[in-house]
Amino acid sequence: MRIAIDARHISKGGIGEYIREILNRITHEKNLSFLVIAINEEDFSTIKALKLEGVNIIRGPKMFSIREQIWLAKFCRTYKPDIFFSPHVTFPIFSSCSKVLTVHDTIWLNYPQYATSQLARLYFLVMLKLAAWKCKRIICISKSTASDFSHWTGVNSNRIEIIYNGVNLTREHPNISQQLDLPYFVYVGNWKPWKRVPDLIAAFELVDAACANQKVRPKLILAGRHNYNHSDDIASRIQSSTAKEYIQVLGELNRSQLNSLIAGSIALVNPSEYEGFGLTLVEAMALGTAVIAANGGSVPEVMGNAGILVQPRDVNSLSHAMLSVMNNAELRNTLTECGKNKVNEFSWEKTAQLTLNVLLDAGK
Repeated sequence: MRIAIDARHISKGGIGEYIREILNRITHEKNLSFLVIAINEEDFSTIKALKLEGVNIIRGPKMFSIREQIWLAKFCRTYKPDIFFSPHVTFPIFSSCSKVLTVHDTIWLNYPQYATSQLARLYFLVMLKLAAWKCKRIICISKSTASDFSHWTGVNSNRIEIIYNGVNLTREHPNISQQLDLPYFVYVGNWKPWKRVPDLIAAFELVDAACANQKVRPKLILAGRHNYNHSDDIASRIQSSTAKEYIQVLGELNRSQLNSLIAGSIALVNPSEYEGFGLTLVEAMALGTAVIAANGGSVPEVMGNAGILVQPRDVNSLSHAMLSVMNNAELRNTLTECGKNKVNEFSWEKTAQLTLNVLLDAGK
């Protein structure tokens, strides 16, 4: 069987990790050949670094254009894949080949104010509706995402497969956390509007004020890509913060540095209004770190009772949770143990095998 995989997001963050982890596991299967679509040299280097077997890398066009759809249709006619797997919203709408698509979230539909433009939101909605019509199977990474997808497309639930993301449980990491001196809370993620980073800054200001008379005051460490619209506003918010002396922006780190940063923190804090899955939360649990998160989207489903959940935008509740975890070692230990148990439900091996099963079934 010949499987085509659109890997044009492979060098990016969340979806990129999803693609890398699945590719790295399913391409070793015997009697299967793979056509992997990439855009640029960074994508090619990322794929080659995985040292995959039986993979033919094809350079594709940029995403989200009419030219892209013409190219995808020609690609399917030329290479005749038995199944085309798209791990994101774009797929060959003008091809009759069997198709499987993964839906990670519907943030732009649930919260129109967060879409980059109303035209982009319309494109996203149209592509999802077309996927519901033309794709043989739809993979959703959580029950919450599956429910949202069904709501917006009306697709029958028997065509949806819920396959959770995984987590790498065994990872070595350097002692970057020891270079940060003070105890600290950590946020790992981008600064897109729905991530609600300003809410975290406001909550931390309350934490800092409550610790004003203590000898040791905690820091807030912000890690992750932040070159998005409104990032300048957040940078200005940090500079004007009453706690700016204790807020540190690290930007993007490699995987081992992130692991060390998370493992050494008081807690990972995620104020996001919506998550399709919440991979960083699961990674924190795997590293034995307490998690505090807003209960938007799939977060309650993924975390269960393994963390402290607060309402999105509730700054007071978020600061109270941060103080509780910081000042109560027994609570931290309880959350850590619950997290270690919960994270056993998630593995990339399981994710990849279930995904491969869907692809093989759709390609029959």
